Amino acid sequence: MEQVLKLDKDCEEAVNDLFSCKVLQLMEFGFEEMQSVLLLERFSSVQAVLASCSDAARAGGHDTSVVQPGSPCPSLWVGNVTTEITEKHLWDLFKMHGDIESIRVLHERFCAFVNFRNANMAARAMEKLNGFCIENTRLVVRYPDRRTQRVLPIPLRTFLPVTQQAGTGAG
Repeated sequence: MEQVLKLDKDCEEAVNDLFSCKVLQLMEFGFEEMQSVLLLERFSSVQAVLASCSDAARAGGHDTSVVQPGSPCPSLWVGNVTTEITEKHLWDLFKMHGDIESIRVLHERFCAFVNFRNANMAARAMEKLNGFCIENTRLVVRYPDRRTQRVLPIPLRTFLPVTQQAGTGAG
């Protein structure tokens, strides 16, 4: 989309698609969708959002608009989510510890995100449910890792054809 915008800076579709991609990138770092939109309106790039999180952590700041990784927040990451565990299973299990705003299950990544109304509810659920067994699976529950330590993504590289890689040493 950035390349399209270099050629046509007024392409509204590219602007919208690029913004959506940035929101999805932040969501992969564990931010909620609305939080991602607000942060991108404030900082304009994913790298700037992540850098601001990192800067706030180093300064010991208490800017509530930037949530730190691993810190108390209303969202929880749930690991070991197999295909047998449904959104309803998680909803029924986690609702006992507070009001849930949303649950997003990512079976392809064997995890889910549970978003509570406030951080205290999430903390209580994490304390009670980390290690809980459901459908023959022991859940791992923690705060989302927003990976602020990795400030910039590694640039894509051109890889050698498979036939040329065959002679390289095993790593």
